[in-house]
Amino acid sequence: MNTWEENSKLVLVKLEDFEGDIKNLEKEVSNLKIEIAVHSQKMTTASGFWGAISGMIVAILTAIIINYVVKEQPRVIYKDDNKIELNKIK
Repeated sequence: MNTWEENSKLVLVKLEDFEGDIKNLEKEVSNLKIEIAVHSQKMTTASGFWGAISGMIVAILTAIIINYVVKEQPRVIYKDDNKIELNKIK
């Protein structure tokens, strides 16, 4: 039969093993937190870059459209016999 002294030694050995496992898990969790922080920073930088690129594309397209509309000659909607352009009415 196992005595209490033998069982208590086994319990202490298991607790020490668990303590080592817990320390390893704490290290792994710490490493994961660092990796997540680095990944988050990379994603923030990348999203800022692509946001700037997409904003620039929209600005360029808007400038091109506005430039085209401004250069376009006004179209005559209707001319009467006296050649009065009705589209100049404000």
